[in-house]
Amino acid sequence: VHTNTMQQEEPPKADVPPCNTIYIKNLNDKARKSDLKHALYVLFSVYGPILDLVALKTQKMKGQAFIVFADLVAAEAAMAGLNGRVVFGKAMVLQYAKTKSKIVAKLDGTYVEEEDAEQKTEKKKKKKTEAEPGTAAPVQHVHRPSVQVGRVPPNKVLFIQNLPEAVTSEQLTAAFGQCAGFREVRIVPGNRGLAFVEFTDDRQSTIAMSKLQSSKVDGKQMHISFQKRVE
Repeated sequence: VHTNTMQQEEPPKADVPPCNTIYIKNLNDKARKSDLKHALYVLFSVYGPILDLVALKTQKMKGQAFIVFADLVAAEAAMAGLNGRVVFGKAMVLQYAKTKSKIVAKLDGTYVEEEDAEQKTEKKKKKKTEAEPGTAAPVQHVHRPSVQVGRVPPNKVLFIQNLPEAVTSEQLTAAFGQCAGFREVRIVPGNRGLAFVEFTDDRQSTIAMSKLQSSKVDGKQMHISFQKRVE
């Protein structure tokens, strides 16, 4: 999961209007960061595509996280469905974030990049150089990386959604076991309808996804994507 695209945000007020970003508090700060992020991703991704997930273990951010959805409808659904949900023994408290995340601002065209200390220093140097007569200003090459969001790179683990709540490992093994490189099925504990399927490498998992995408299990059409890395 990307962790550096969120602006530092103050804890939101209760009257903050709905937005794509959900602020989560009262999380178990004793849980491992990787386990917590994985659990949050599994729970929230059911409601729609996630652009970013930020869960830091700094003193200021202990027990808190931010989830950025691709659209407002998904955020509202997650707010209604998961507020108060117990994760690692503690009930989550959800609120809409007070400020817009950088990643959403970049998508809707409202993002204004803040200057860091290095950029400010360069500007001062440039002004000083331009002020000196007979001195040519240095050529600056500004690199503007393209922003790619919402797409998880291929890896050997597939994330399966929209499964029947009573689905079994045997059923999924029967479906995915026919694909080369199949290793194992892991149904998400306490969240029936979600599972992970592991293959030997990303090439085999990609072939399996292409082959079985939208296949049905007990009448329900599977949605298959790559597992989002949260380490």
